[in-house]
Amino acid sequence: MKKILLIILATFPILVLAKSLTLSQVNCWQTVSDKNGKVTSIVKTWQHDHFFYGKIIKTFKVKGLPYTNRCTLCKGFKHNKPVKGLLIIWQGHKDSPFAWSNLRILDPRTGDIYKAKATLQSNGQKLRVRGYIGIPLFGRTQVWLKTKCPIN
Repeated sequence: MKKILLIILATFPILVLAKSLTLSQVNCWQTVSDKNGKVTSIVKTWQHDHFFYGKIIKTFKVKGLPYTNRCTLCKGFKHNKPVKGLLIIWQGHKDSPFAWSNLRILDPRTGDIYKAKATLQSNGQKLRVRGYIGIPLFGRTQVWLKTKCPIN
């Protein structure tokens, strides 16, 4: 009985550490337009069950770019949903501790869904996101900047 108790007590810190590592995988990113270099939104990303997700948690009006607070051009169940809180990244698989591929990414301005890949850069302070049709050669890249997650 004492051995079982010792094993439980010895593994408890490991379980707590594993849980904290999972929680530390939540990050927030300022999305930066590849057209004018302005911050357009904040996206919260996380990993769950071997998949990668991201949702918009804050948007900004940027001069020269169309602004919408609803995904009016989205299709299916996302049609006309508020942009704030909208899941825009899903699926994919982890290629390394720093890279994901086979992602799907939604552009809420157009309603278009692209294949994507994401790579951490600059010691985890930047996220390079490449959305494309077919192969990565035919796409666009944005570099998102790590930021603190807003409370609301």
